[in-house]
Amino acid sequence: MNTQSLLSQLWLTSTQSDIFLYLYQFGPKPASSVAKHIHVERTNTYKTIETMMRHGLVAETFVWGTKQFYIPDKSVLRHQIEHQQQTLQAKAQILPQLEQELAKIESDRISPLPAMRFFQGKEEFWQLVDDMITIIQRYDYKLIRCFATNTLESQTGSQLFGSYAHHLLEYFETHQIWIELYLGNGILLLEQMIKTYDKSLLYDLPAGQNSLMITIIWPVVYIMLFKQQPAGIKIESQELSDVINFLLKQV
Repeated sequence: MNTQSLLSQLWLTSTQSDIFLYLYQFGPKPASSVAKHIHVERTNTYKTIETMMRHGLVAETFVWGTKQFYIPDKSVLRHQIEHQQQTLQAKAQILPQLEQELAKIESDRISPLPAMRFFQGKEEFWQLVDDMITIIQRYDYKLIRCFATNTLESQTGSQLFGSYAHHLLEYFETHQIWIELYLGNGILLLEQMIKTYDKSLLYDLPAGQNSLMITIIWPVVYIMLFKQQPAGIKIESQELSDVINFLLKQV
């Protein structure tokens, strides 16, 4: 492998390798002589020499008032490699911090899916009720909003919500928590909605025949569905909570 090939395997281009070898062999030369020897247009040769000077590979001097270029010493190659290694090490130390910052930007740009938890059956439904109390304690709320269907069809032959409501109401009374209750009333379908602050109505709400209850405790939404077996979903989403609160406040 010749000298030029070895230089090219470092980082030098073909033109830079030609310039380096010519100046190293013949000493200080003006850009015009370099261009003529390597067969490259003079302006392009001069620009390449300037680039090599910025990297410390080529130095300049004046001989009889003419600017000439030369290679100070073959050690400039080693110095350049050592400088590149130091630069890479510095960049490697910065990289983890940069990746963390980019991850923050990415997380802000892409909204994560809301955290969700499912409850099924009577035993798990009691866990849902206790979870609601835990969230109220965590955020120290004194007012929560609740929507519930209250149609005649859902009440027919159904178990009332009272068995679950008693546990909640006892806690609400003890801690002076208000409920803004929205009832979707009707015969077969929802026909009207009313708003009330009467917590005792929770005892008489239906808990069967596809009745539905949505409770909003910022920033958590609980959706409870009563069929043969009760089921519920806990959704931690500020966006969903804001939308439902907005809709209910229009009533």
